[in-house]
Amino acid sequence: MKNARRAQNGSLKNSLIITYLLMMGVLIGIAAILIVRLLWQFTDDEFERSSNHSAQQLQDNVDGQMLMIYELTQNMGSDTALWSSNLLKEESELLSAYNAIRRYSLSIDIADGFYLFYSNEAMQYVLSDTVLINKIYFDTINANLQLKLEDVQPYFSAQTDLVLETMGDGKHIASIYLLPSDPASRRVAMFLLDATQIEQEIEKAFADDLAYFTLYAQDGKQLFHREYGSQATLVCRPDSQNAVGLSLEIGIVRPQLRRVVEEYRNMLYIYIAVSLPLGLILARLLTRKIYRPIDLARSRILSGAQAQPEAGKGERYREINDIEVEYHQVSSEKARLASLIDVQTAALKVNILNTYLSGKTPQPSDVSAIPAWEWGEGKRMFILVALDQLQAYVSTYDASNRLAMEEEMMNAFAVLDGLCTVRIATPMNENRQALMLLSPRETVGRDAVLDACRRAMEDILRLTEQTVTVAVGRAFDEWEDMDEQYAQVRRLMYMRLETGWNALLDADCPPALRARTHGDGNATALKNACLVADRQVARQELNRFFAMFYEEEPNPSTFKSAYFQIVTTLMRIARELACGENITFPATDYEPETINQAQDSLEMVLDQILDFVSEEKRHKRANVSQEAIAIMEAQYGDPMLEPEKIAGQVGVSKNYLSNCLKETHQTTVAAMLDEIRMRKSREMLVRTDLLVKEIVLSCGYVDVNNYIRKFKKQEGVTPLQYRKARKEYAK
Repeated sequence: MKNARRAQNGSLKNSLIITYLLMMGVLIGIAAILIVRLLWQFTDDEFERSSNHSAQQLQDNVDGQMLMIYELTQNMGSDTALWSSNLLKEESELLSAYNAIRRYSLSIDIADGFYLFYSNEAMQYVLSDTVLINKIYFDTINANLQLKLEDVQPYFSAQTDLVLETMGDGKHIASIYLLPSDPASRRVAMFLLDATQIEQEIEKAFADDLAYFTLYAQDGKQLFHREYGSQATLVCRPDSQNAVGLSLEIGIVRPQLRRVVEEYRNMLYIYIAVSLPLGLILARLLTRKIYRPIDLARSRILSGAQAQPEAGKGERYREINDIEVEYHQVSSEKARLASLIDVQTAALKVNILNTYLSGKTPQPSDVSAIPAWEWGEGKRMFILVALDQLQAYVSTYDASNRLAMEEEMMNAFAVLDGLCTVRIATPMNENRQALMLLSPRETVGRDAVLDACRRAMEDILRLTEQTVTVAVGRAFDEWEDMDEQYAQVRRLMYMRLETGWNALLDADCPPALRARTHGDGNATALKNACLVADRQVARQELNRFFAMFYEEEPNPSTFKSAYFQIVTTLMRIARELACGENITFPATDYEPETINQAQDSLEMVLDQILDFVSEEKRHKRANVSQEAIAIMEAQYGDPMLEPEKIAGQVGVSKNYLSNCLKETHQTTVAAMLDEIRMRKSREMLVRTDLLVKEIVLSCGYVDVNNYIRKFKKQEGVTPLQYRKARKEYAK
């Protein structure tokens, strides 16, 4: 009975909690809906009010843009006509008026054909005297005055009586008035409005929200219209006209956020009303059923305690134990995934090495089990070749067959050099047994040989992974100069190989032969340093070669042989680099008498080779930069053209291309591409009549607003202002 009552109370309590959560969710949803609705209404009203206010201000400002430029008074009772400029009190203002209307030809024809003013000559006549009021004599007193504008024939007839008319030429708007006067005189005035100034004011006031604007005459005739490629959602029409009868209409695009809310607000209301209570219930259930048991299990794991069932709580603790097991499984899986490449690959490589060096025959499946790393199957094949070649020179090691041993060693170095530069082109046969048995031989120092080979092999495999990673340009992207880091890894690799090589020779090699072979080892390291143009390492290797002769008195024949071995190596390097004709080598009969003479002669040759390699690298970088710039010039209109794509077309890594441009043009790939696009857009603004949006898209930009901001930052004006200024300058 007590348990039943307790269960009933628990069920009632859970029902009350769920009901409470549902009610809270509904209340929160209703509050959210009301808030969104109020914000929507407020933004809508505020936006419309501010837009109408701005339009009204612009309408009122039209008067300030108007300029009365001509007023002619004819006195019927006299024989004089008076030219005046009542609104232009200063000579500078008169000059501005002249500059504003010099495109127009203004003439007054008298009935008997007498020609009074024409085009610019009228203003020149007025400006010829410091007095702004000049008297002109007519032959006929009762002349019929008429006015015409020759440059605006498509909009205004050639002969028009003196009545209120308004016209435009696409950039300017002119209004002609018959001014009120007494019967004894007739007064006419012409006003000129620069429509582009009004356009700039409107663009400044509404920015990206502008869809179109139109100027109308008093009779409703459209004088000026400009569209901006968007659909208007709000039209502003000021109530009052300005003093000269012009009216303004502006189409506005509602802000993007406002349009989204307006389009999807009903869906948003439903989503908020449904998701909030459900989310609260789900959060409560998760908190009660999952998080608390996991926290308990985690605390027990950390404390080392085992979850034991207690009286009346066996099911609960079995649940906790299940969670503990799941927690351990998840943690182990995460740890395994996090270290999969490091642990699994290292274990496989250690197994292969142990198999190889213990006298057994590794199977191809052992090597194929190594995971394909960043760039696929090629890495496994490189390791096969390296193991194959290194095993070959170890298995054929024999003090009596030194030449064959050295040949195998050079083959191994060639394979490793190809491995470092990722240039092995010949694919391996999958069915070929790449790993050969290290045949056991009863020779003196075999254990030392195997130990040295084991250490060298481990270093080779470890450094191989680093070298290949650098070569493909991954994991070391933060390095500014990949070539330098690549050379550093190569130095470490050859240093490790030399250590194993020397240990191999020290195991069973006569002293004289060991001295000569040490010299060959230095020559090999010197060759590798020259191939990567590492001047510092090359000099270190050359100095190390001569150091052993400074320590003890050398045998003349050994010194001579070692010296000419280095000379031969430098000649071979020069031939491989195709620079042998440009290098001056010591004469064939030259025999240095001292160690200093030998070192000086070799340093001169070494400097010539290193200078040639460095110059070749500079030429290569310059060619890479030119090819990249040519690609940008040809494909600048592609919005998907990015540094990675350009580098792929050139055939180099992104970092290498960036370093080339920094060295040759002191800029980055992205900056160079943006400079080309901006230059092309400036040319199109001047040479074409395309809209700014069309120019932006054709130049590879995707954001018009971002382009306008960037353009204004560079040029100090907007694209439209730049186009206008350049075209006026050209005229």
